[in-house]
Amino acid sequence: MADKGGECAAVQSEFHSISFQDDKEEEKEEEPTFIEQPPDRLICLICHCVMKEPHIVTCCCNKMCRDCIQRVHHSSQPCPTCREPNFNSFLEKRLNSEILDLKVRCTHHNNGCEWVGELRDLKKHTNLVNGSCGFVKVKCPFGCPMAYFRKDTIDHESVCTNLPPERQVKRTMRITDQFKEELQATLSQFQELYKSESARVKELTNQLEVLKESHKKEQQEMKYQFEAEKKQLLEESKQQIALLSESLRTGFNQQMKIKNEEHQQQMMQLQQEFKKKEKERSEAINKHLAELKEKEKQMEKQHQKQLTDMKDKMSTELKELYYDEHKQRMEENKEQSKNIHQELKQHYDEEYQQQLKEAKKTL
Repeated sequence: MADKGGECAAVQSEFHSISFQDDKEEEKEEEPTFIEQPPDRLICLICHCVMKEPHIVTCCCNKMCRDCIQRVHHSSQPCPTCREPNFNSFLEKRLNSEILDLKVRCTHHNNGCEWVGELRDLKKHTNLVNGSCGFVKVKCPFGCPMAYFRKDTIDHESVCTNLPPERQVKRTMRITDQFKEELQATLSQFQELYKSESARVKELTNQLEVLKESHKKEQQEMKYQFEAEKKQLLEESKQQIALLSESLRTGFNQQMKIKNEEHQQQMMQLQQEFKKKEKERSEAINKHLAELKEKEKQMEKQHQKQLTDMKDKMSTELKELYYDEHKQRMEENKEQSKNIHQELKQHYDEEYQQQLKEAKKTL
């Protein structure tokens, strides 16, 4: 029983791996995944997997995998279901076609392949030579020991050390084109950043102008308000003087004297208060104007400093990026061209010497 269980497990692994490579290759592919659960009638009675090339036995008409039933037949064992010692089997074509119609995922689905198709097309999809699966591992055709996914062929050629000279030249040209594209993209980003910063500087300048205008308006409003209060105080003083003059005319000399003294005191107090308020207002206005000027100077200095730092930084980064990358690319291209030139020169020298020897032998 243990031997049979081991054989069934081996058959199951062999079927679900669906390795379409030669038997000499030891590498096994990943198992395909069925989109829908296959019905029980498609399951082999021996290995308990979906049948591969289903055969029907003549004794009990049960269906099993070709390899499973042939293994039983070659070992001279009876039928595993009815125990008939003498039986034959033949391919069930209709059932085989139904099995091949089952929808499966690629055996390299875990690596990222999203192919879904019929089981009969899986071998063609994962073929090493002309298959369409990009997640099949292939070996370098130039003798490199590395193995890589078929979709990464171009990436491998960019690092392969066994490339022919003409492919190395193409690789160098492709790398140079990529560098040009990256440099162009960097320049475009720099231009976009410069435009955005210029717009931001313009916006800040507009805001500064608006702030200046608002400060001027506030200053004018305070001046008008001060003049209006001054006029109001003078009018009130004139009215009080007029009242006092009218009361003096009535003959109440003593009362007028007292009122005149009180009025003079009030006038003195009003003049002192007026001078004090005028002084406070003048100091507040001057202080506010000084603060505004100082703030304006600081904003202008900060703005100029930000613009200078930003220009210096962007100019330095762009120059360093351009010169470093350009110098490195030029050195690499120069070294590769030199190596290719030496190899070609050596190859042509060897051919020339060979032709010279052949010519001497002919003569």
